[in-house]
Amino acid sequence: MPHDWAAGQPFSEENVADWGYKPKGKGWYQKSFLLPEDAKGKTLFIEFEGVATHAIIYFNGSLVARNFNGYAPFMVEITDLALFGTVPNVLAVFVDATVWEGWWYEGAGIYRHTWLHILSPIHIREGGVLVHPVEQEDGSWNVETEMECCNETEQETEISLYAELHLQNSEKEEGQEGGFSVITCLQQGIHKISHSFIVENPLLWDIDSPVLYELTVTALLGEVIVDKVKTVCGFRTIAIDAEKGFYLNHRQVKLFGTCNHQDFGGLGVAVPDNWWEYKIEKLKEMGSNAYRCAHGMPSDALILACDRLGMLVMDENRNFDTSEDGMRQLETLLRRHRNHPSVVMYSIIVTGAMHGGI
Repeated sequence: MPHDWAAGQPFSEENVADWGYKPKGKGWYQKSFLLPEDAKGKTLFIEFEGVATHAIIYFNGSLVARNFNGYAPFMVEITDLALFGTVPNVLAVFVDATVWEGWWYEGAGIYRHTWLHILSPIHIREGGVLVHPVEQEDGSWNVETEMECCNETEQETEISLYAELHLQNSEKEEGQEGGFSVITCLQQGIHKISHSFIVENPLLWDIDSPVLYELTVTALLGEVIVDKVKTVCGFRTIAIDAEKGFYLNHRQVKLFGTCNHQDFGGLGVAVPDNWWEYKIEKLKEMGSNAYRCAHGMPSDALILACDRLGMLVMDENRNFDTSEDGMRQLETLLRRHRNHPSVVMYSIIVTGAMHGGI
């Protein structure tokens, strides 16, 4: 992984031109793996960042999930089916890539990263940390945070959450403390807590000087650390005026944007993370400062590259409906990328919409 089986197939005129004359077909993935005994009692998830196109997930013989969006990441809980010690677990994934979502090359297979998460039964929810820096009149910034804690146990438990802000990749050890918050997590539930702290003179994120910060949230059960989550963030203001356009950090910025499918020509859609940085660097050399994710939820590696290199992003979801799946995909889009300073707009594509600039 990542893997795109279509990219390596021979060209044929019998195949669809929009897919690069490549066959797609259907395929199976299977992996056997051991879980250590000390993982027993933990909460276990498998995370798929992207599977093209329709996927059915089996774990130890049970059908555990279906995902019918080739761009939306999804989580599969395997806690109650997992085996430990010397007994192997079997993960099997059936992929139907003949089902297409777009009129462009979409690839075939598990083309983004796949992760195994082994979590304490009390942990910070995936995507459950929100960071919202708000500029104040005196020039300081109020960093509003929201944290979601999951309690998978049957006991009511008191948890301490500690937040600390650092310049990303800073050689200095000290950071801005966000302080402690103590919450009581009821059994079998998700619990939110809000907290804020002031930062006096942060460095701003901008397209020419993309300064990034990192917020680390630590969850403690008494003196024991049960979870630690890091999220990228940045200090910047955005505004849109009906007559004057887009403003970044109180100055007018003309958006020179491009619409970008996620493929790399004949190389397919399963690519190393640093290729996204290469792509953004080339776009910036061309004079672009804005990137539309046409037409589906982008990889995390792309958004991180835009954060690091100073590219504004229109983050887009493929589907536009109010079904359970449609709303889950929209929530995933917002939660996954809401802290990234490069993301300044969201978009939902409507069937039949034509390409356009940002």
